[in-house]
Amino acid sequence: MKRKINLELFDQADAVNFYTIRFTDEEISETDKFFDNFNTEEYSEDLYIIEREISKIGENGALERYFRPEGGYHDGLSALPLIVRHGSLRLFCVRIHDGILILGNGYKKTNQPYNLIPEANKHADCLQKIEKILRARLKKGSTYEYNNLLYEKLNFEIDL
Repeated sequence: MKRKINLELFDQADAVNFYTIRFTDEEISETDKFFDNFNTEEYSEDLYIIEREISKIGENGALERYFRPEGGYHDGLSALPLIVRHGSLRLFCVRIHDGILILGNGYKKTNQPYNLIPEANKHADCLQKIEKILRARLKKGSTYEYNNLLYEKLNFEIDL
């Protein structure tokens, strides 16, 4: 099924701009869904850890050392928090470079890899497809970046 998605500015910080994805037929972004879904007492510590890492990234930039690779070798999919033993939640993200980070949705980790968890795999697949298209657009110049902000062609239609 094809879905239409917009890439939207989520937050601006000193060293990085955070983007998120929002399906055009939905009111809130995937990142907001993640935080809303897990905003319970049970996950308060997990969310605090992820928010603390996002804050650190905002201060220092989206440096590679802050991310745990999740996907294939070249797809750029990562997850927060970096340290696996911290918490049971994972927030998927894609690092474009030190100044631009795309936040997605996430999942509650289990003993299985994310690609065996249907909901988690759906979130990861979506970000991987957007990252691939975005990088191609940046290379062609149909989307461009200036001062860590993205311009033009920030809408996508992908198969999910």
